[in-house]
Amino acid sequence: SMGNAMAKMVTIVEIVKHRVPGLYQVNSVEMQTFKDEYKPKEEGLENLELERKVTCFRCHLSMKELN
Repeated sequence: SMGNAMAKMVTIVEIVKHRVPGLYQVNSVEMQTFKDEYKPKEEGLENLELERKVTCFRCHLSMKELN
């Protein structure tokens, strides 16, 4: 999950873990980079490129032990 969805994802993972016994969980926090390009409405202006970084939280669930 990314951005504001992280809290919801954690809640969903906890519900699944409660309902399914024997699950293994591995979490990781990463940064994902997005490049946005904006084209001007007026002629003669250059395109504007912005780079933004968003925190990404990954949660892997498995019935087998994860490393």
